[in-house]
Amino acid sequence: MSQISLWSEEGEPGLTYLREKRHISDDVIKKFQIGYCPQGTPPISDIYLGGRIIMPCFDAHGNIVAFSTRNPWVEKRYQHWHESFDKTSYLYGLHVSKKSIRHSDKAIIVEGQFDVACLHSNGLSMTVGLFGTTFSIMHVALLSRYCSEIYVLFDPQQREGDVSGQEGTARAMKLYYDYCLNTYGIYFIPIVLPGSLDPDDFVYQHGKDELTHILNKRRNEVING
Repeated sequence: MSQISLWSEEGEPGLTYLREKRHISDDVIKKFQIGYCPQGTPPISDIYLGGRIIMPCFDAHGNIVAFSTRNPWVEKRYQHWHESFDKTSYLYGLHVSKKSIRHSDKAIIVEGQFDVACLHSNGLSMTVGLFGTTFSIMHVALLSRYCSEIYVLFDPQQREGDVSGQEGTARAMKLYYDYCLNTYGIYFIPIVLPGSLDPDDFVYQHGKDELTHILNKRRNEVING
């Protein structure tokens, strides 16, 4: 129902935000089944979802796991709400991305759901997202079914109540070395973007080719020495 609402007159604020503020294409909005909960919608379990963008979370096979929401028009600490679920066992967008990941033998892993959708909108369809900045061995197990190269591309700035992207990347690399993943043919390739830009801002400002160039250059440094 929220997907229908997004494309109706009452969903115009949400659709405008996704298109103009987050730079997400209509095709990707539909592919990820992003929706909008109209103002005046009765609360669910004492949670008022009216005016929120709804982003369903799926497992790798396309089965729905939970709902995540964003209200970008309120104070930042009240913007996010999602159902409780095991964040360490799922990656946002994997059900959409796995074919491209398998074909390219690489996955780009970012933090936010909007980062995922924006990179997909710019042709980087091997992108998946964490629900936070904790990259777990379960995430590695999920991705290793489809690829051997994992590009760690976290936001440089700290989000409220979370670790910074730099800390998140350091934790991911510790995981990589602790489990000696390279001995299994799995490679983590950490990426730092110029200008301290988030991945979605960078690809919007500089384009897919520039980001791909950075990824390839860093890959050669890490894998080929």
